Amino acid sequence: MKSYYLKSFAVMMLFLSIVVCCFPGRTEAAESNANQRGTLNIHVDSDANGIVMELYEVAEEQEGVYEFTPEFAQSGADLTSLGTSEKVQQTAEILQLYAQSAFLEGKTAKIDESGNARFTGVSLHKLYLVVQSAVQDQDITFRIQPLLACVSKEEEKSGSWEQTLEAKFAVERFSAVILNKTNSDGQALQGAVFLFQKKQYELAESEALSDAKWERDEGGAYYWKTMSEALTTNSFGQIVIEALPYGTYRFVETKAPEGYVLDDTPYEFTVETAGTLQLDQGIYKKDSGAIAELTVVNEKIPEPAPITPTSDPTDILQYLLLLIVAGWGTGLIAWRKFFHS
Repeated sequence: MKSYYLKSFAVMMLFLSIVVCCFPGRTEAAESNANQRGTLNIHVDSDANGIVMELYEVAEEQEGVYEFTPEFAQSGADLTSLGTSEKVQQTAEILQLYAQSAFLEGKTAKIDESGNARFTGVSLHKLYLVVQSAVQDQDITFRIQPLLACVSKEEEKSGSWEQTLEAKFAVERFSAVILNKTNSDGQALQGAVFLFQKKQYELAESEALSDAKWERDEGGAYYWKTMSEALTTNSFGQIVIEALPYGTYRFVETKAPEGYVLDDTPYEFTVETAGTLQLDQGIYKKDSGAIAELTVVNEKIPEPAPITPTSDPTDILQYLLLLIVAGWGTGLIAWRKFFHS
């Protein structure tokens, strides 16, 4: 995309190609080349020069199916139903959010003047996630869609290989959100799990997912599109999402930290002003512009009330003393009768 497109903002998205994903199904020849390495080239656009891309190894083919790597085992993504480009893109978005929230580190490559980011040492029969690593501008910037990639089977025939994938991108405005999870004393809570959704307006209900639950407001018909089902607060009690396009979103807690009551209230927020974050001693804070920041408080599970006696212990003691006295008196009377007889 040329610079005059950026200035005019007439074109908000340019599709260069469809997302590419390979599906399991090894042959004997493929088995022999499983450890063969080559180069994966991601082509974007020359105007994206300098943007950093990241490559994550998501899964490896094992006996005809993809098995998650340990880093992505808790991502909540489904690799068994990638039959359509929509499902592939949705899975890529889920994995990207998980990688961000889990603070995973991928292999990086910078887009050069030709619009290419080259990753070397890529293996056959592995599923990779390729994402944009950082936002380059606070207001107008490239939004490169995440994509899933694996090496096509044709590449197995050569001794060395290089494969190029075309990435989709758009010119959009971005912000960020920080969710802080604390208890009533303000202490950070780790291990809370959240569902993350976007308020998605559509021209027609048929354009949404088949299981979408439609609602309506002044903006028209909408549904809540699930972006991730397993965002977990870190040791500082935070969930952080950067490069978040303008829109309305919500967090819903699905699992409370151990020892705390679940708060399943939907926490809705809107981002409509650009902003960026900074990392300060492990804690994310606002750096510039405006960001969304939420605080969700969990209450401790109440301790069971202690079991209290139904009667005062002194009452029981007095009752026992009366029984003893009564028994002693009865015995004395009986003894006297026996003695006089």
